[in-house]
Amino acid sequence: MDKFTSWQMAQKANNWSGRNIPRWSHPEYDRLWKQAVTELDPMKRAALYIAMNDMVVQHHVVLPVTWRHLVSATNTKLRGLDLTTWDSNLWRLAYWYREA
Repeated sequence: MDKFTSWQMAQKANNWSGRNIPRWSHPEYDRLWKQAVTELDPMKRAALYIAMNDMVVQHHVVLPVTWRHLVSATNTKLRGLDLTTWDSNLWRLAYWYREA
């Protein structure tokens, strides 16, 4: 998540080598990131990362480009498959088996 911090902004001073390619800057995001780096409680840290993720999506820095409106179903005795929206439902076909 540090790639969206203001000090990672690609600019002439760093020979355009910063990781913040969109050159987005927000003081609240920087504050959340600094707080998340030092937070030891995993639940609080996760909440900070969720808040940072929400910020980059709500400010249109990151645009979710994949939305697969699919419905998948299987027999209750079929095992070994992992249904995913990121790949074909047949991606683990070799591992499928039917429970007796």
